[in-house]
Amino acid sequence: MMNIGKTVFCKAALAVSLTFGALGLQAAPIIEGTFVADAVEDYEGTPGGRTFLTSLFGGSVSVVAGTVSHASVDAGDWFDFRGSSAIVPVSGSRFGTGFGDGTYGLDFSGLGGIFGFSGWFSAAVPGAESIEFFGAGNESLGVISRPAGFGPGNGTMEFISVTSDTAIQSLLISGQEIASDDLAYTTSRTGSTPVPVPGTLVLLGLGLIGLGASVGGRRKA
Repeated sequence: MMNIGKTVFCKAALAVSLTFGALGLQAAPIIEGTFVADAVEDYEGTPGGRTFLTSLFGGSVSVVAGTVSHASVDAGDWFDFRGSSAIVPVSGSRFGTGFGDGTYGLDFSGLGGIFGFSGWFSAAVPGAESIEFFGAGNESLGVISRPAGFGPGNGTMEFISVTSDTAIQSLLISGQEIASDDLAYTTSRTGSTPVPVPGTLVLLGLGLIGLGASVGGRRKA
């Protein structure tokens, strides 16, 4: 005979798991969340003209070239070919981009690590895109991924914001000429607020788990 308690528990756990999976967010302690920023990089102080950058935030954060470099570009100088539209900066007239298809990183170790990171992102062409976050031991703290690329494909950018209980020392951006603007971080653990996107389903899951336990208890009585 089917164990109703176990069945309800499994369905609740599956609902919670699918909710997190739908967000494209994997592996704690990285969670979607907002925070009060210590600094914002809007690229307006960078040279533009597809100039390669070695640092951001006034030199506080190192840009680590991987298979591609990170460049400063001007509005109208980079396109989202998914919609044949010029990528639009979120603010000002400049933004950053991965100069080619591949990976590059940002190193926050000079700040002692950060506990919140956000920014606006868009890809130039369709394809899997991701941002992976790493701790002090180079362990992965979590990955945000988009199978079809960041942004809606019409030249505008998508907002990403995460917080972490573990200090983020670096991140790796991977994809198809990913554009970015208005990047921000916080070095404070207390300045962040988790976004309650999956909260209702988590509570629902816990309620179903409790219901399952109650049913199982009654069956044994």
